[in-house]
Amino acid sequence: MLRFNDGVNIDTSGPLRVLRLKDGYYVVGKGMCIPVADREEAMKVIAEMEA
Repeated sequence: MLRFNDGVNIDTSGPLRVLRLKDGYYVVGKGMCIPVADREEAMKVIAEMEA
């Protein structure tokens, strides 16, 4: 679990998935949190990591 000073908590457990927060998109899961530019890039990152 990632905890930020602004009160945002991100659960990084579980499968890779796309998360949209007020400051942008992230790929989260498998213990990771990766910032990405948009949903399209997030889907590409997930596909590459699962290949």
